[in-house]
Order: sequence, then structure tokens, then C-alpha cells
Amino acid sequence: MAATVASPATLAEAEADFLEARRLGIDAHPTLLRNTAHGTDRLGGLVTSADALDQHVATTTAAWSHPSALCERKRTHVRPDPERPRRR
Repeated sequence: MAATVASPATLAEAEADFLEARRLGIDAHPTLLRNTAHGTDRLGGLVTSADALDQHVATTTAAWSHPSALCERKRTHVRPDPERPRRR
């Protein structure tokens, strides 16, 4: 285990993950993100209850599906970094 953690490949992958998290605006852990057709939504915070998360998901799902949300989507959409390959 220690050899895996200390390997250059593992360290490079961890650094890339931290850089992506910073790019997405993540400044605390745990952070819950939801991938949508319109980008990445950050859900809740450190002390968010399950009920509040459910409410947020329901609200954002309804808002993003409404055509009038187009302007808001363009303003808040987090675009994927084209230079970084997607994880599978």
C-alpha cells in the first residue's frame, strides 16, 4: 500500500484530481457534485441534511428543465477541461 501511494503515477493522479477539484470551485471536503446535461452542479455543503439535498436536487432538476433557464445555464455552466481526459 505505501509503495502504491508513494509511486510517481499515483502522486501525479492525485495532483490532477486536486487541480480539477480547485477548477470546479471545491474548497471543502466532502463535496457532493452532480453531473448534468448542462454541466456540474455542486450540492449542499458541510452541514447539509439529506432533506435539504433532496430539495436542492428537485429544485435544480425542475429549473434546468425549463426553457427559461437557458440564460442561467450559460452563466453558471462549468465547462469540462478539454485538455484533461475523462475518467471512466
